[in-house]
Amino acid sequence: MTRPGILALWSAGSDSLCTGATTTSVTYGTDAISGCLLRLSLDDMRNCTSLIDLVKSNQNKLIQATMVGRTGNANAEIQEDWIPIIKYETFNFKFKFKFIII
Repeated sequence: MTRPGILALWSAGSDSLCTGATTTSVTYGTDAISGCLLRLSLDDMRNCTSLIDLVKSNQNKLIQATMVGRTGNANAEIQEDWIPIIKYETFNFKFKFKFIII
């Protein structure tokens, strides 16, 4: 597990679910793809606000950092060596979802 405040990659377990995922540190200059699945019920889909909160809380477990280094050897004492991580906090969805249960 990585330290809080550190940008990390999720490593999902054999079931690919976020609930069992562990994290590994990001290494500068290394391409990586990361992700996991959230198990959702129909009840989760009925309340968009709750669904957004659920997704955001899971994303925030991964992205606890607020800044990322511009280079692989960014100096913690030099502000110009760091750039902010942009998180979108506002959602304005105007979609209507229709579910078909088979």
